[in-house]
Amino acid sequence: MVISAVLLLVLIYPLFTWLVGHPTFGTLLVVQAVLGVLMTGYFAALPGLLSEMFPVAKRTTGMSLAYNIAVTVVGGFGPFIITWLITSTGSKTAPSFYLIFAAVVSLVALTAARKRLEFK
Repeated sequence: MVISAVLLLVLIYPLFTWLVGHPTFGTLLVVQAVLGVLMTGYFAALPGLLSEMFPVAKRTTGMSLAYNIAVTVVGGFGPFIITWLITSTGSKTAPSFYLIFAAVVSLVALTAARKRLEFK
């Protein structure tokens, strides 16, 4: 998950810049494929990480709440924040800033989760 988050952090702005500079169907397909691989690398391991963070008796509730609250807040406000970023900056690459912020938050959370699971 850390590798995927770091690669997303490093690659997202150049990918958006390339897409904005060369808005073709082929460019879009390549950008989507790269993002798809990075997101798969991250989200494939997420259920395992979440299940390790909660005791067995509270695992289903903990995993459900943690995942669904995060998806609701981040995903629900995503379009609003991205629209605001584009309007405020005037840049078509502004959605990459939102993803950069998400990758940084994710890396901080993964570091905290690693420390918590080491002491378990």
